[in-house]
Amino acid sequence: MKMGGPSYVARLLFLFAIYFTTARLGLSIDAVNGFAMLVWLPTGISLAALIIWGVNYWPAVFAGAFLVNFLLGVPLLAALGIAAGNTLEAIVGAFLLRNVFSLNNALERLRDVWSLILAGGLFATAISATIGVSSLYATGVLTSFDYIRTWLAWWVGDMISALVVTPLILAWSVPRSFKYTRLQIGEFLIASSFLIFMSSMFFTSLLGINTRGLPITYVFFPPLIWYAIRFGQREAVTAVFVLLVMAVVGTIGGFGPFVKGQLNENLLLLQGFMGVASVTVMILAALVIERREHERRKDDFIIIASHELKTPITSAKIFVQILKKHFKNTKDKKLVHYLTTIEDQIDKLTDLIGELLDVSKAHVGKIILNKERFVVDDLINQIVNEIQQHESGRKIVVSHDAKRKVLADRVRIGQVLVNFINNALKYSPEDRDVYVSSEVFNNKVVVYVKDAGIGIRREHQGKIFDRFYRVDDRDKKGGQGFGIGLYISAEIIRRHGGSIGVSSKKDQGSTFFFTLPIVGNGRRRKGQFPLRYLSGGRLVRF
Repeated sequence: MKMGGPSYVARLLFLFAIYFTTARLGLSIDAVNGFAMLVWLPTGISLAALIIWGVNYWPAVFAGAFLVNFLLGVPLLAALGIAAGNTLEAIVGAFLLRNVFSLNNALERLRDVWSLILAGGLFATAISATIGVSSLYATGVLTSFDYIRTWLAWWVGDMISALVVTPLILAWSVPRSFKYTRLQIGEFLIASSFLIFMSSMFFTSLLGINTRGLPITYVFFPPLIWYAIRFGQREAVTAVFVLLVMAVVGTIGGFGPFVKGQLNENLLLLQGFMGVASVTVMILAALVIERREHERRKDDFIIIASHELKTPITSAKIFVQILKKHFKNTKDKKLVHYLTTIEDQIDKLTDLIGELLDVSKAHVGKIILNKERFVVDDLINQIVNEIQQHESGRKIVVSHDAKRKVLADRVRIGQVLVNFINNALKYSPEDRDVYVSSEVFNNKVVVYVKDAGIGIRREHQGKIFDRFYRVDDRDKKGGQGFGIGLYISAEIIRRHGGSIGVSSKKDQGSTFFFTLPIVGNGRRRKGQFPLRYLSGGRLVRF
C-alpha cells in the first residue's frame, strides 16, 4: 500500500487511536514507579499491525507512544526516548519475523511459534524496556535503585502482550472457513463453558468462593489443552486471551489465586502464569497441526503412489497371462507353476495397493459409496460361492434369514464380507468349517462370520479395527498382516451408519459381525443378537 494514500492514512490513524487508547488503559492499572505497566496491550497490537501491514506504519506507533507519555507528564526527551524504544521494538520484531523467519501468520508451524516467542516475545520487547527505562533514568525520573525493578515490569508487560495479543491478531488475520462437525461444535461449547465457569469461579465473586492465594492455577490447563488439540491455533490463542482478560479484571478486583500482596506484584505473578500458558498452548497446537499435515501428506503420497503403481502392475499381469497362453500346451510343468505363482503374487500386490488406497481415502473421508437396494443374503451367496471355488479343503457353511433389502454400496459391503471370510479361513484349522449367517434384528440386518480358529485375546479386541493395528501373537497362523483390512471394513460400515464388532476367546474361535439398516420397516427375529450369547464381545458403534 502506497504511503500517503487514503487507505494508508486511514490505517495509520486507526492504529494510532487503538495504540493511544489501550496505552491510556494500561497506564491506569498500577504502573510500577508510574511508568512500567504489567498490562500493556499496545505492544501486541503494534507488533501484529506491522507484521500484517508492514513496517511503514511505524509513525502511528511513535505518535501514540509519545503522546500518551507526554500527557502523563514525562519530560520531553524521556517521552521521545520511550516512543523511540516502543517503535523500534515493533519495527525490529516485525522485520525479523517477516523477513528473517518468514513467519506464517496462522502460526500453524512449530518454527513460526518459536520465532514469535524468541524474536517477538523475548528479544524485541527487551529493546523497548531497555531504551524506555534508560530514557527515564537519563532524565532523572528514575533512580538507579528503581532501574532493575522497573525494567523487569516493563519487559514482562510487553512480553506477555507479544505472546498473547499478537498471536490472537495474527491468527484471526488469516481467512479460514469454519468446517466443524456436530461433535466438534459440542466439544467447543463444553470446553468454552468449562473455561468460563472456572474463570468465573476463581476470578469473580459470583459463586461466593474465596480463592485468594490458593495454588490452583493448574485447573485452567485442561480446557486450554483441549482447545489446542481438538480445534487449532486460532481457537487456542483466543481462549488464552479470554482467560487473560478475566484474570486481569479479577486480580485487580482482589479475586483469584494471584492475589497475595500489592497489585503490581499480583499482576507480575499473573503475567508469568499467562506467559507460560500461552507458550504451552501455542506449541502444543502447532505440534498437533503439523502432525495432521504430515498425516495428510502421507495419505496423499500413498494415493499418488498407488495410482502410479497400478499401470505397471496391470501390464505385468497381462504379459504373464500372454505367456501362460503361449505355453499352455507345454510339458514343462515347472514353467507353468512359476507363471501361475507370478500371477498370484501380482494379484496379492494389486489387492495390497487397493487396500492402501482405501486406507488413505478412509483417513481423509474420501471413500465414495455407490448405494443401491439389494438383498444381503443374495450378496452372501455370491461371495461365498466365489471364495468356495478356491477352497477345496474346507467348507463355508451358510445359514441366513435376512431376506430384506438394504440401501448400501454392494461392492463395498462385499469387500467387508470377503475380508471377514478370508480372515476366518486364514486363522482356522484346516479341518474346521467357517460359518456365515445373517438375521434381522431391530430393523437392522446382522451379518456375522464365525470360525474355530486361534481367537483373539480380550485386550486386543477393542483395537483390531484401528488403522495399522496388528495383534502380536507368536502362534498366529499365516503370519501378520498390515492391520488394514479390518480398519477399512470398519470405515465402510461406519459410512453406512452401521456397527461392527467381534466376539472371541483365546483358542476358542472368533465371530466377526456387522449391521446395516434395512430399507423400510423390519421385523424383529425371535431370539437374541449374537453378542447376547457370545461372551467377551466388543461392539464398535457409529
